Amino acid sequence: MLAALIALVAAPTPISAYGGRVAWSAPIGGGRFALMTHTAGGTVRVPVAPRRVPFDVDLGPTAGGHVAAVYSRCRRDPPPSGAGGTPALYERGRGCDVFEYDFATGRERLVAEASSPVASESWPAIWRTRLAFERTYDAHRRAPLLYIRTLGSRAPSRRLPTGPRRGCAGTGAGARYCGDPLLSRATGLDLRGRRLAFSWTYGGPTEGLETEIRIDTLGARPRLVARQHGGGLSHPVLEAPALDGAHVLWAMSCWGDPGGCLHRTALFREPLAGGRITRVAQRPWIQAVAAGGGTLYVLRDPTGTGMCEDDPPAGPRCRLETAAPF
Repeated sequence: MLAALIALVAAPTPISAYGGRVAWSAPIGGGRFALMTHTAGGTVRVPVAPRRVPFDVDLGPTAGGHVAAVYSRCRRDPPPSGAGGTPALYERGRGCDVFEYDFATGRERLVAEASSPVASESWPAIWRTRLAFERTYDAHRRAPLLYIRTLGSRAPSRRLPTGPRRGCAGTGAGARYCGDPLLSRATGLDLRGRRLAFSWTYGGPTEGLETEIRIDTLGARPRLVARQHGGGLSHPVLEAPALDGAHVLWAMSCWGDPGGCLHRTALFREPLAGGRITRVAQRPWIQAVAAGGGTLYVLRDPTGTGMCEDDPPAGPRCRLETAAPF
């Protein structure tokens, strides 16, 4: 499969794919973002209300086999991240609940089973009757947690392991220096069957944030797939993972001084059961990755700014495209 351009995008955005469909967000003016989707039939705007930040969208099958998009909606949308990585600090929204749009019926609904009146939900991921998500309780705003819920069941949501809250290191004098424990959060979830893959970031003992890719197989021990230490002027980041049925895939991006990022950005994959990590393809300035229907998609920023535009702005510059080989 040769690489093909799907769309030019004017702002950083999460992307997701399933069943021959890919979804992302696009600015539409007035500080708002619309949810977009592309299939073999072309590109259209999803008929749901826009929001003030890009949608934390995930595509997957419903219990009835339809393709659905799940995402959060908030009483007060989260702030932009203001840096490389995810485009918004989704766990800082207020009054956020999970919504589902069914592409077969054309209807949007509140997923009431996963929406708490005393917390905000973000980064939902759906696979048939299972829904995984990040939850931030109003009384503990700086300690996001991960949960999974069986839709249509009266059983409560089940709490899942997260990544670290902080990283520490020793010094020559024997003292320990630890990162800020209030910086930990998810930066993307993908669910397939009984496996949940997620990216996690937290404050470490060096400059910049640490990032990890983790897999939680329900009923088994979770495991660490990859870890990247924070940087200084050049900050490498492991971006949100994607599951394709046989592998977990993720991207390494690099923010800040381009001189320190040469040859470091690429796509990687590992068998779901663990094993050798391989480089799938070299891609500069990757921001997001998604897999679905036998196709791998990447969002990358050729300008290297992380903002999808030159200075001065010259129109949409980020490229949503398929990646080869896959």
